[in-house]
Amino acid sequence: MVLIIIVTFATFFSIINVNAQDLGLNYLPDSGLSPIINSFVSTYLITIGEFSYDAYATGPDVTSCWIMFLFATFFNCVVFMNMLIAIMG
Repeated sequence: MVLIIIVTFATFFSIINVNAQDLGLNYLPDSGLSPIINSFVSTYLITIGEFSYDAYATGPDVTSCWIMFLFATFFNCVVFMNMLIAIMG
């Protein structure tokens, strides 16, 4: 279930990043791999609580990035981690 959510948010951030790269911007940190891998790494880091949102303040899709970032932090960190605790307990 968590993998499906990570793939969903990674797809969004990958598409948004491609749109921003046309203007010379980059929403995701570059890990030296492909842009798809960068989006998965960034989304996974959001899942474990390592936020890198410095680049979200510029570009054409600022509002969309912040909304999806907030959804990703809420769903991944809060909902799924609490669901894991509830299942174990």
